Amino acid sequence: MLMRLIATCTAFAMMLFAPGSHAATPQQTCIEVLSEFGLPTDGCAPAPSKTPTVKTLPPPPAAQLPGRITESHVFFPKGGANLDREAMVKLAKMIQILQAAPMSDACLRLVGHSDTSGSAEVNRDISQKRAQAVAEFLQRGLGNPARIQEIKAMGEDQPLENWPRTDRMNRRVAIWARKCP
Repeated sequence: MLMRLIATCTAFAMMLFAPGSHAATPQQTCIEVLSEFGLPTDGCAPAPSKTPTVKTLPPPPAAQLPGRITESHVFFPKGGANLDREAMVKLAKMIQILQAAPMSDACLRLVGHSDTSGSAEVNRDISQKRAQAVAEFLQRGLGNPARIQEIKAMGEDQPLENWPRTDRMNRRVAIWARKCP
């Protein structure tokens, strides 16, 4: 349930932050979470009486990654460990979601990955730096470093199935959420 909530809210955030669109307001996020999961979130004003209108996107290209991957992963440029604008927007929205109930007690596991460009040692190092960059961004936003319970580097050992091993989609950090112990 936690991953589905993060995935839905992140997808909504990415839709609203798409080029040519406007940023989601906290009220819009509250409405979306209430609409999708029937869960009122702390600090949200009561939902308006009429059903909110949600933008629909055109169908994705056939070669696009499944939603569960794109929604719970942050992607990186080749050879880099710096967060680009798209990654920062996704993480900022995730922070907003992680601060609202029922996600306010979620802990995170971050797993860095790389493509197969370069040596296995270099790829493991860059995947660690990517996971650390995501962790630092989330820690600043969440204000509680203890919520990130694991930062792991896989290097090139777990490429995405049915994708070229050198593809950008393999340069990623997977974000896993679960209830904190």
